[in-house]
Amino acid sequence: MSSLFKGLDAFGMDDLDKTDLFEEKKEIEKKKIEKKKVVIKEEELLYDRTIRCPVCNSVFEARTIKQGVAKVVGTGVNLRPVYASVDQIRYDVVLCEICGYAALNRNFKNISERQVKLVKEKISMKYVGKRYPKVYDYSVALERYKMALYNDVVMGRSMINKAYLCLKASWVIESLLEVTEDEKKFSELKESYWSFVENAYKGFAKAYSETKFPIFGMNESTYQYMLGALAYELEDMKNTSFWLGKVMLSPISSARIKEKARELKALIDANKNTEEYHEGEGADE
Repeated sequence: MSSLFKGLDAFGMDDLDKTDLFEEKKEIEKKKIEKKKVVIKEEELLYDRTIRCPVCNSVFEARTIKQGVAKVVGTGVNLRPVYASVDQIRYDVVLCEICGYAALNRNFKNISERQVKLVKEKISMKYVGKRYPKVYDYSVALERYKMALYNDVVMGRSMINKAYLCLKASWVIESLLEVTEDEKKFSELKESYWSFVENAYKGFAKAYSETKFPIFGMNESTYQYMLGALAYELEDMKNTSFWLGKVMLSPISSARIKEKARELKALIDANKNTEEYHEGEGADE
């Protein structure tokens, strides 16, 4: 019996030996309710938008991202946007599965009677339609960009429109390269990537002097930076420096685009220093 409570047995207290003065109160164990992360499937962020084709007059449904879902959280060196959830780039081409007419969403209705005639004669007459899945992966997106570019060539759309399609197609391929492990497939994609980047650069460079800004959401400084970034991808350091110089010296360039130009220049300098270091290795002292 605890000496602290000696004599209390007279009051009927018979468990004094088990009494601990400073016993910690035992909490009733509660079941841990784990908050399950709500995994939203991409299909739930999409809907079918009804569109009438300006070429064949057919009504079809185009997969579209719900408003407010595709939020940009950053951009790559080549201005490729990084989205928080669904990549808008995968759904930016509208394709009529009846006649084969395809274009970027912003250009789909912008087609002349002459261009309609060309699409019907050179595409629709031989087009074999196919059904696409409810969710587009990057392979599906690339196929649709190629179809849009082919339409632009057939219709004789402007150089800058074709260049912009090439740019966006290169972004799609870049995403594919990030997940492709097969060496042969990777090599094929890389070759295709260079081709799209090269054509994007050529088109944008040739159209520069005739372009009225803004274009495709780019002001002149952003356009110049983009040309510098494309030249960098092509390892054309002369033109990279030329276009980045225009950005840095322009009084209308924003602080944001100047910072991106500085970051790219720093990347070039770092690569240059690394190359010079390796070239110097093993040299006679």
